[in-house]
Amino acid sequence: MSQGNRYREGDKIVVLNDMNDKWLHDMSRMKRWGWTSSYYKLIHRRVVTAVVGNTIYINAPIVQAIEDQYGGGIVYKYYTLSEPIRNVGFEGLRLKSSYLSEYDEQHGWKGIVFSGIEDSWVRQATGESFGYGLFSAESWAQRVTVEDSAMLDHKSQIKGGNSALVLFYLVNSRAQYEVSTI
Repeated sequence: MSQGNRYREGDKIVVLNDMNDKWLHDMSRMKRWGWTSSYYKLIHRRVVTAVVGNTIYINAPIVQAIEDQYGGGIVYKYYTLSEPIRNVGFEGLRLKSSYLSEYDEQHGWKGIVFSGIEDSWVRQATGESFGYGLFSAESWAQRVTVEDSAMLDHKSQIKGGNSALVLFYLVNSRAQYEVSTI
């Protein structure tokens, strides 16, 4: 990277992977559901562990290549005013959203949402009839485990962005993927 020498060991950084239309066409099947490349922005929060010249080393891998042809990426420092909440878990829950019809859009979309949290978990939880999914890790959630859990009987219109039965969805998190069936 250019100007990697601006960073120091211990710096908190964000690595933003900004996908473009070429990525959506070449790498993703979601275009057929009406999704656009503006939907895909992977944000990885990391800590610099070493700097050698313009090369920075980070505390955890980023498994998807960041290539200019697919939108490239940027790196920047970030600062926090408070420490994240840690070591919070949900276990043995069954969550059900109430709905009016099979294609109802005006009811619960996510059963459990983690935001600004680290080292946390969901275990032996079941979600039923949510519009999107049982679990969502958003806004700086890191190191969250989902174990022995299920999402049943998805309720929403079948259209781009919400046509899958999703157990969990991760946004701006350490891992960037969703587990689903269409």
